[in-house]
Amino acid sequence: NRNAKKASKVAFKIFASGPEHQSSMFAAELEQSIKKANERIVINHMYFQPTPAIMQALIEAAERGVKIKIITSG
Repeated sequence: NRNAKKASKVAFKIFASGPEHQSSMFAAELEQSIKKANERIVINHMYFQPTPAIMQALIEAAERGVKIKIITSG
């Protein structure tokens, strides 16, 4: 596509979790990112099960006028 643009700077993090982990670095990072959002939030996670803290952060973001889209399997 002639109009496609290449990303010159892309930031990403990788999180590993499992039953042996007492806390989730992914959940903590997601909560902080939601709290910082001021325009839009897009979450694409096949097994999205928000913690109470993440739900509260999403509610507060919506109250700030942040547009939220969550894509999940069900």
